[in-house]
Amino acid sequence: MAKYHAINHVPEVTRISHRIDYILGNNNILNGSIHTFTQPIPPSHFNSDHKAVITLLQNDLFKPTKLSNNHHRNDIKNKPNYSMMNEELWDEYEAQSKLYFKYRFRYIDIDNITSQEDLDHAWNIFEHSVQHIKNLIIPTKKVHSKTFNHLYPLHIRQLNNHVISIYKIKQYLNLKHMYIRNKLEKPEDSSLLLSLIPDEIWNAYFKNWRTIRDQINQIAKSHDHNIILRHYITKEIFYAQKTEIYKLYNHLKQKRDDLLSQWKIERIDHFINQRNFDLSTNQTRMINSILQRKPRRITLDRLIFKDDNNQTIFTNNPKLIEKEAIKHYQNIGKHENPLIYNSFHDLPMP
Repeated sequence: MAKYHAINHVPEVTRISHRIDYILGNNNILNGSIHTFTQPIPPSHFNSDHKAVITLLQNDLFKPTKLSNNHHRNDIKNKPNYSMMNEELWDEYEAQSKLYFKYRFRYIDIDNITSQEDLDHAWNIFEHSVQHIKNLIIPTKKVHSKTFNHLYPLHIRQLNNHVISIYKIKQYLNLKHMYIRNKLEKPEDSSLLLSLIPDEIWNAYFKNWRTIRDQINQIAKSHDHNIILRHYITKEIFYAQKTEIYKLYNHLKQKRDDLLSQWKIERIDHFINQRNFDLSTNQTRMINSILQRKPRRITLDRLIFKDDNNQTIFTNNPKLIEKEAIKHYQNIGKHENPLIYNSFHDLPMP
């Protein structure tokens, strides 16, 4: 990617020689990129003589459309419902499996597979066969897409989203980005950055300022922060408007950090009180909490066991599962071996 921008020579990349590592990008990313440069890595928990590679991308490159958002929001999948399976359906599943596998593997010698390509081909046929038989025999149920459990409460997440939005606007007001985005030659004297921008480029860059201004005002109003923004942004009032936005950003950031710190303290107090309460009411949960151990449960919705004729039986009948589970736990400490001695009188004489 650095080479891609170096060919255009606008603007110059930080370094075009003595490269060790290369980062490759496809045409979509290259066309959506603005500039690529390197930056030294500050001292941290590791030391490196490499530099971090930074690529500026168009902000709408990975932006999903409204149609795709609605599609994923209402995403419903069909999942096998094994609880609806009975003995007849399992017998049919077994019979269909034998016929279908015999048909699909009639030209493949499983015992003489010697290459990775042949193994991958056979495995793909096996996966597709299993999926086909499941769709053919096993009933399905509709399942909505998974919902994520958020770590922080809603009001902190909303505030953090506002902080991120204002931060992006801060970056939008960075004059260096304006030079890079429009491929302008940056002056060595930073005090001339504002005055050397052509008016036509300035007007085109801030053509959506009203929309951005309305967004800022809406965020500031929701947090009771007074901010003064003009309908148009000109070079004369640019720094004053930028200062107003920076004040809003610092205010929201400090408010978010304070709420987050308060929430963490409340959560710590809650768990301490809960553990003290469990000491007298629920010792098991207290021990699991101290050991950071999650309770494990056994879900018996299907069972394989041997009947009186020593035949292996598979069932998902709840009544039969309950009967066999009770039988198992009642007899778990018993032994039917006649050689087991009941008392020391049954022991053989020395």
